[in-house]
Amino acid sequence: MDNPPQEPQQPRSDDAIAKPSSWWRLSRVWVLLVLFVALANWIGLRMDHTERQARLTQRIESLGGTVAYSYQGQRVREPQGPGFVRELLGDQYYVKILSVNFDDPRTRMATIQELAASPDLVDIDQLHMEKVEIDDKSIKTLESLTSVKQLYISGRRLTSTAIKELEQALPHTKIIRVP
Repeated sequence: MDNPPQEPQQPRSDDAIAKPSSWWRLSRVWVLLVLFVALANWIGLRMDHTERQARLTQRIESLGGTVAYSYQGQRVREPQGPGFVRELLGDQYYVKILSVNFDDPRTRMATIQELAASPDLVDIDQLHMEKVEIDDKSIKTLESLTSVKQLYISGRRLTSTAIKELEQALPHTKIIRVP
């Protein structure tokens, strides 16, 4: 009638590891899916920006201008980034247009109008038009260059009133008048 003391029961191996519920597994899949979509979206936006910049570079060069890239102002001879990725995607993926120069005195405002109308116009730090003859009528064209941070212009027929109008139209652009 005496019952011997019972030893504590060892949990079975399949009970020791709690199995996640199907809800938990499904939620992890959704999180991974959302992360994947976000990454793919970011890559797509980056590629779109890169393609627009490449088209803009071609357009500027066809209009007689030159383009300087962000890495060219440094002591580096080529863009940063892994070489195999640059070979696969191109250097444009790792660079930003720093400045655009129209240094040919034969460049006309019609050229700048074409550039301003380009749907591929991306942020440009500097636009140099010191040798392009600009007058008061040309100011309306320049007012559409809202993505330019610094604008270098000259013109014997350019009045200070027109410069003030341009400064009001482009409040985020530093306008530098070169004699």
